[in-house]
Amino acid sequence: MEQRLINVLGSLALIVLICGTIFAVAEGVARMLIEDPYSFGMQKSMGPLAELNWEKISVGSGMARAKSQAYAEHPWAVDYVKEEEKYNSMRSRYTYDPFGLWAPKSDDAVTSSNSMISTNKLGYRSTLGSGETEDQKPVRNIFFLGGSTMAGDGLLRDRDLIPSLVCEMLNAANTRYRFVCKNFAVSGYSSTNEVLGLTGHLKAGRIPDVVVSYTGINDVWYSVVLNQPHFKGAMFTALIEGTIRTEPYERIRYRLLQMVLDGSVLLRWALNRQYVIQPVSAYRVETPSFDPDHVAERIDATAMTMVENYKHLRKLGQAYGFKYITLLQPHMFSGQKPLTEEETGLSDRILDVVPILPSIFKDTYKTVLGIDRQNPDALQIFDLTTLFDEVSSSIFVDFMHVSPTGNKHVAQKITDILHTKVP
Repeated sequence: MEQRLINVLGSLALIVLICGTIFAVAEGVARMLIEDPYSFGMQKSMGPLAELNWEKISVGSGMARAKSQAYAEHPWAVDYVKEEEKYNSMRSRYTYDPFGLWAPKSDDAVTSSNSMISTNKLGYRSTLGSGETEDQKPVRNIFFLGGSTMAGDGLLRDRDLIPSLVCEMLNAANTRYRFVCKNFAVSGYSSTNEVLGLTGHLKAGRIPDVVVSYTGINDVWYSVVLNQPHFKGAMFTALIEGTIRTEPYERIRYRLLQMVLDGSVLLRWALNRQYVIQPVSAYRVETPSFDPDHVAERIDATAMTMVENYKHLRKLGQAYGFKYITLLQPHMFSGQKPLTEEETGLSDRILDVVPILPSIFKDTYKTVLGIDRQNPDALQIFDLTTLFDEVSSSIFVDFMHVSPTGNKHVAQKITDILHTKVP
């Protein structure tokens, strides 16, 4: 009797072990196959630029970034990474924006459980440092425009975002006004997207006193390096032209995954979030020509587009009564920053694929400033390319995004400019 009980228990244990193994494998396969609901689709890059993806030209994402040299002074980063996935599952990220193509999706405000990350009801990252609402000082509203570096993509708490830091610095130093800063930057936005986005806010009745445009890198990266009009330009082109297609194996993957999830309540519970299951659509991205003449043409065209957008920003300011400043962003290849070992490795990996990247940025910025100097009524363009020359520590996590320490340097410079140019 005792032996039979032992055999039964042993059999049950084996069954549990087998079922657990099958479940673990199924869960792992499902996690690997599930399409990210925020994805714009899958591109098929041709040529050497196929190697130039953000994972390869950065210190990595998630925990790898939290443990990089750039975050050595920020131990909170580990907790941030643990919380970020839960936070992302609670919010919608992007939606179609008429004429602007994409924008944050308006939704209920969302805050992570550790209060490091939050978004407001318009879908933008929250901005801190606006002072006490009971303060009777006159309010000055500052709008911040830009791409991912201003928007706060990556491993940055609300308090580490440039708008939050600038607002805190302004309110700490100014006794005349209470500054309220609003972050309207969107990942992937170029100067053209910024003008269109700002126009939408103005039409909606959101009128600033000052606009800060932190721009340049996305214009150069997409229009000059990739020879596309904007972020995911090839995808939008393929969508309009009807050349986006779903690979046969993707349709099989979709059906298989849907069957697994539909038939497993336990698996859906274990995943603990709602996924959008759909086939991945593929589109082709051709590698642009790096012939010197072709690059020079793209630099001239991009610089002219940037300047015209800045002029339009000035005209909007004149029409709506706000002041503005435009800042050309620093990057890893600008100025004379002493690169650390980690940053040198990043630089080498990027230059292995696009050796002329530093000269592309340098020549485009130089052309922008040259066009501006020829205007009788110069624009408010400030060159920040030498901003990090005295920074010896690691701050870059790729060639454009920086750590909270880097953001503090940017914020201090913006604050100084606002004090002198926009009293």
